[in-house]
Amino acid sequence: MFGSTTRSAAILLFSTATSSSSSLTGVIHQVHAAASVEKVPEDLKGWPLLEGIAADYIATHSGLKESDDGTKKLPFQRGVWLYGDYKNDVPKTPTIDACKKACEDDAKCFHWQWRTTDSRCDFKMGDGYFSDADDWVCGHIESRVEERRKLMELEAADKAKEESKKPGIVKRAAQKVKEKVKDFGRKLKEKIVGKSEEQKEKEKAKEEIARKLEKIEEMAAKAKQKAKNSKSKKAHDIKITKEQLKNFDPEKAGRNLKQDMENLEKDMKNLEEDLQNLEADMNEETENAEDVSEAERKLSGAGGATGREEHAMDL
Repeated sequence: MFGSTTRSAAILLFSTATSSSSSLTGVIHQVHAAASVEKVPEDLKGWPLLEGIAADYIATHSGLKESDDGTKKLPFQRGVWLYGDYKNDVPKTPTIDACKKACEDDAKCFHWQWRTTDSRCDFKMGDGYFSDADDWVCGHIESRVEERRKLMELEAADKAKEESKKPGIVKRAAQKVKEKVKDFGRKLKEKIVGKSEEQKEKEKAKEEIARKLEKIEEMAAKAKQKAKNSKSKKAHDIKITKEQLKNFDPEKAGRNLKQDMENLEKDMKNLEEDLQNLEADMNEETENAEDVSEAERKLSGAGGATGREEHAMDL
């Protein structure tokens, strides 16, 4: 027991600003606070500064109740309240008690938080939620939180009640049900009346399917016969190809190819000569056509002059 108290005292001496005090009162206070470390809640243990502050708070507040695990019930916990901002860096709150008291005195403050590193105090309203943090402690004005929760429940109940009283809601709902029943009856009647027609359509569809199946079988038989014939022809072609390959002479094929190329060159040369002759013939024909046209023009001119002379003589 003495060893754990010594360890706790060392933690507190490391973390609190009063550790350098040499007065007998300060030393006694530190020993009491060190003994109180064992009563610190689990969420504040493991952080020397927070653990020391909690132990000091327990040592200076004798009326704190105990939890089932033997630790003290503190009016704060490690963490912060996110959102619901109301007032930040509240003045004249150097201690946890001062921050807590200032929040209690402000009717709009629901949650308070105090930063251990610089004694900053913030106030929060009802909105938001609690979150974990290593250098803050957070407390709640339980009566206001509970009152707000009940008020919100009452508001929600009143709203639901008002919604249920709105005129026409039940009537509209009943009308929708009636329409659905009516629509269902109509569809059922159509189904019963049209059952015979549907049966006829089914019989017709069956006959159509039978015809299509028969046609498919016929097409399958033709395809099978065609594949068989194709297979036979392919086997015959392969046999011929094998015989050709067996009798293939590369040197002879090369000579034949060379001879074919020479013959092709001769044919090209002859074709070129034929084209030249054709061009010469066309030029000659063009010249003859021009001579004939010139002669026709001359004859036409001479004929016109003779006609004019004969006309003059008749006069």
